Amino acid sequence: NNNAALISVQPSWRDRAELIGYYNEFTKKFNETDFLAAIYEASMREDPNFVVLDEMNLARIEYYFADFLSIMEMPDVAEWKIDLVASPQPTDPKNVVYGKFLVPQNIWFVGTANNDDSTFSITDKVYDRAVTLELNSRADYFDAPLTESYTCSYGYLESLFEKARNDFALSDRTHELIKEFDLFIRDKFKISFGNRILKQLTL
Repeated sequence: NNNAALISVQPSWRDRAELIGYYNEFTKKFNETDFLAAIYEASMREDPNFVVLDEMNLARIEYYFADFLSIMEMPDVAEWKIDLVASPQPTDPKNVVYGKFLVPQNIWFVGTANNDDSTFSITDKVYDRAVTLELNSRADYFDAPLTESYTCSYGYLESLFEKARNDFALSDRTHELIKEFDLFIRDKFKISFGNRILKQLTL
């Protein structure tokens, strides 16, 4: 019962203002975007929320999405804050504290991308922070049947994630195999995956 927010990325996007909006010094108002409205709404809800950035690589992702790429590096989710205004006002929304907005944990960003002459290549910086699904062929058509909706809180979903991490943790043998694989591709192909991926494997 909560539709995903669909945001169409534009080729002209160059910085964060295109994504989250900006404070207008003349009108003394913040010009918000649909993207900012969606993530703010998520901060007021307890269920999982999704924001879909359609055709994400029509513009350079590392330009307009830079703030979000940076905060996702921080291990303390209490630091996942986006600067909105330089000087806070008494009329600021409830979840904007000292001009900063804390990105909620109950939100997932989903990006679609095509690889053609009209798009930019996706950099390693972006890939390192994403779970990638590559679709190179067209599957047979199917239509998902309508099913009864199920309401699930983010807290309950996170408890399931934690249970899965505990019940199906990587074994010592699996860690050894990953190290062997890393050494093999470094030796044979001169490529490797970064420390961020290794960290994610062990979380």
